[in-house]
Formats: sequence, structure tokens, C-alpha cells
Amino acid sequence: DVVPTNTIFNKVDIKASAPYDINAYVSKYLRYPEVALANEIEGRVMISFIVELDGSVSNVKLIGKDIGGGCSNEAIRVIKKLPKWMPAKINGKAVRSYFQYPINFTLTRNN
Repeated sequence: DVVPTNTIFNKVDIKASAPYDINAYVSKYLRYPEVALANEIEGRVMISFIVELDGSVSNVKLIGKDIGGGCSNEAIRVIKKLPKWMPAKINGKAVRSYFQYPINFTLTRNN
């Protein structure tokens, strides 16, 4: 019952998880792109990445629609900087796994 180390899994026994508050981390480091601000671009970008055996994040990319204004590039930049995760597990062994994370770009309006 050997789990191949180079395979990347979608289905796992225990999902990869961040041992910190990922939402707080993203909020702290995400910068609203100037072009997006100037053009009042808002929306959600979905980022896909792989959590490696050692917990590092790799293969960060946009999946789905690019809302424009530099938002996708900014989302990718922040996800690439994530501290290490707890890797996913199958049969108690760490495995590489896919993970998706949505990032919302919402303008704050002073009404």
C-alpha cells in the first residue's frame, strides 16, 4: 500500500491545512492593484496551488476568470509567499495535493 511521492492528489484522507489563519495572512499582504483601483474593478479570483510533501506551496496559478486590473497577478504573488502548510495525508503518510483558494477584491466605499 505504497503512496507514490510524485503523484498529486485531489482526494485525500486529511486535507492540507495552513497552521495559521490564511485569511488574515492574505488580508495583511494583499495590495489592491492601482489599475484595479482606478478602474473600480472588483470580484473574486480563484487560485490553485500544490501543497508539497514539506508543506511548501508550488505551481500557483489562476483558475477560472481573470477579473483584470492586475488582481490575478497580485493574488498569485501573495499565495506564492505563504508560509509552510501541513501537507495532506493518505493512510497517515504525507502526500502532495491540490488546493484552491478564493481571493476577493472588494473596494471600500465611504457612503
